[in-house]
Amino acid sequence: MPIEKSQTGSGITKQPSVKISAPHGEQEIEAFSSMIDELGTTLAGKLESIEQAAGTVLDEAGLPTAFGVYLRDVGGRWASSGGRKLVKTQEVKYARGVWSVAEASGFQRDSKEGYTARAIDHIGQIREALAAGDTERGALESMQLGGLLAEARMKGRWEPTTLGGQRFNERMEDAREKAAKSKKEAAEARQAAWQEKAEEIWAKNPDLSKNAVAILIADDPELIKKHKRAAPGTIRKKITKPR
Repeated sequence: MPIEKSQTGSGITKQPSVKISAPHGEQEIEAFSSMIDELGTTLAGKLESIEQAAGTVLDEAGLPTAFGVYLRDVGGRWASSGGRKLVKTQEVKYARGVWSVAEASGFQRDSKEGYTARAIDHIGQIREALAAGDTERGALESMQLGGLLAEARMKGRWEPTTLGGQRFNERMEDAREKAAKSKKEAAEARQAAWQEKAEEIWAKNPDLSKNAVAILIADDPELIKKHKRAAPGTIRKKITKPR
């Protein structure tokens, strides 16, 4: 059973994807086949409800609103094949399913349009399977549709909060860095002012000790006003007597 690994999605729905080809487990198939049988008309109603909501999203995006095969001409326009025989050439390309058209049109897999297109494709394949009496395939498509809708709800509900918190943390980190830089610059300016004042005092009174000069600096009204008061002990450690 071949296994293909890749990565899909973005933001909080970015995740590794593993595709396992048939055959699938018999118990899984049996369980979902029973689910399809029990749902009956209820399933049909749910699918119609999803299709109606999806149709609006797809129509606004300029995408097909129904599962099918579509042709794209050289002008980039997509249209239903209308049952015509498909011949893939450089001039004409074709796609089976709305998601193939959406992807070729530049929509992301986990965008609103991407989720909607993929949901419509699953619904189309569920209908095909049930019409053919293939409950196994219908069950598996239903399971995938349910998982897709749950993922879309989770992304819509939680991603803005999650990524918003991440952006808040980034802004806070940036603010902390700016505050630290500002604090460092203020400390350097204050120490330079202390040193300049100390040299001025020593020029007039060369016999004064560092402690005596530090006390005079600590009580200087201009320095207090400009740089706030500091303890003489702190100032003494930062000044140097010229030789």
